[in-house]
Amino acid sequence: MTNVIKVAVACVLLLLACGGDSDDKHPTETSAEARTQVSIDDRARACDLLLVEGDSPVADVHFGEGVQGTYVREAPRVAISLIAMEDTALPAAPVDIRFASGAGDVSLSDVRCADASGDVIDDPKVTLGR
Repeated sequence: MTNVIKVAVACVLLLLACGGDSDDKHPTETSAEARTQVSIDDRARACDLLLVEGDSPVADVHFGEGVQGTYVREAPRVAISLIAMEDTALPAAPVDIRFASGAGDVSLSDVRCADASGDVIDDPKVTLGR
């Protein structure tokens, strides 16, 4: 199995573990001030993130240029899977999380990232910030 397939399978498994999309669909309104950017380890080419929402629900997730990704929200959990489209480091802020209202906050529950050869990165550095 190629490394890309291994990463894709891992992404699908993480999304399934979150239970898929729920009846409590993504909130449609977003607040311009309520955003969190995610910075990820330079060695990473693909990552799966499991976040836990705070008071304000996640309304949308945007992926930076050169990044393909998807997310599933099963309140209060949000699973995000992303992969670099080229064999280069992910951009400085490959993920932009937008909240329905308020200050918007999430905490990182679990993270798994793979490097260029498809190997899991031990303790990858992931930062949530504004």
